[in-house]
Amino acid sequence: MNYAFGAFSRREAFELLDCPRCSQTHTLSLLVTVVKRQVRFGGPVAGQRHFDIEWTCPNTGEMFAFPVSVEQADDESVQAVAVDSEGAAVLPPPSWLEAARGDAQKESLIVARDFVATMLTTSLGAAPVYFAVVKYLTAKRVSPPVWLAIPPAVLFILAAALFALALRPQSFEEMDAEDFLDNQKRRVRILRRRTDLASVVFLAAVVSACSALSWTLTH
Repeated sequence: MNYAFGAFSRREAFELLDCPRCSQTHTLSLLVTVVKRQVRFGGPVAGQRHFDIEWTCPNTGEMFAFPVSVEQADDESVQAVAVDSEGAAVLPPPSWLEAARGDAQKESLIVARDFVATMLTTSLGAAPVYFAVVKYLTAKRVSPPVWLAIPPAVLFILAAALFALALRPQSFEEMDAEDFLDNQKRRVRILRRRTDLASVVFLAAVVSACSALSWTLTH
């Protein structure tokens, strides 16, 4: 017979390739429970023991089971294997994912700036176009009152000023990588707020212009 004379746990690193839930690679820390035994004839021999472990993928939240083999010395008996949540580690994102995320961020910023530049041009051109349409319609009709005719042009000019402010170039001082990232995040937040505000003013100008032209057509 073999008598246990000592039990302990050890941690072993395990790399789970091609996760069945997210297809990524995870590096896990396994908690292996081992019982020390006297080496006797007919007792445990060195080799591997196989276990099926249940684990939840951190990317999808789905549970699944996967097989794992643990080395066992001739004076050991591996009793259980589990994933050590405290020692679990996940490999960093692959390089292609980081590159794709960086490209997406750059593209998003470029699209935002192109939108602002287009709206700046549109806002600047909307005011004279509005006055030209009003002049054409009032050739044989009553002109709209000043309180109704002026606000659209003022709002178009204000929207153009806000769009121009959103495109205002930023001076870069000497800074480290962390400060640069913080500065870029702050710049994106400011661009978003100014663009949203300018868009609201532009829409208000369009509504106001439509109201003024509608009044002209009905009087």
